[in-house]
Amino acid sequence: DFSLTETCGATLAPAASCTVSVMFKPTAAGSRSASVNVASDAGDGSDSIPLTGKGISATGGTPILSIPTVSLNFETTQAGLVSAELEITLKNVGTADLKLGKINVQKGDHFALTTNTCAASLAPTQSCAIKVKFMPKTPGEHVDNLEVSNDSDGTTELVELKGQAAAADGGGTPAPTSGGGGGGCAFNPNASLDPSLPLLLLVVLGVVAMRRRRS
Repeated sequence: DFSLTETCGATLAPAASCTVSVMFKPTAAGSRSASVNVASDAGDGSDSIPLTGKGISATGGTPILSIPTVSLNFETTQAGLVSAELEITLKNVGTADLKLGKINVQKGDHFALTTNTCAASLAPTQSCAIKVKFMPKTPGEHVDNLEVSNDSDGTTELVELKGQAAAADGGGTPAPTSGGGGGGCAFNPNASLDPSLPLLLLVVLGVVAMRRRRS
């Protein structure tokens, strides 16, 4: 099931190299193993490189799940709001029907599925789409995973979901610093009294009294 070609002669000069190529062409379905043995007068005299391969049935075919997207990065979204949806495409690139299991978000605290067009199985070359939204409840960075179960081989594929949430707006407007319309003065009952004011008042009253006596 394995065949070998090589460019190596009987000897190799110092710093020289040669190439050994191996091809796997299984004659039947199932796992195969072999090894490439290299005998030389260097070291312990031999080296062994293990070879493994798996043959599949030409008639039955094998389903292969392809998910080109390994992660979804959502735009910054305000806590309490919902982001735009991002899409993931699943495709069967194998030669037999692909059986799909559950498709869901692991924790689901801040991310959720919005669309799932995938049926229980995908024929060869067929694809389907999944859409996910980011709906953060609290500010900060949030991370989750989308799980896609491949029931054909019992494996689970993960797509990382990441999003940054901004703090929600406080709302309202600043309170005015003075009463009424624009301008004017406002009395502040908590303001401290200038100790020089009583003396200044006495001086003013004295000047007024003197002017009245002269008149």
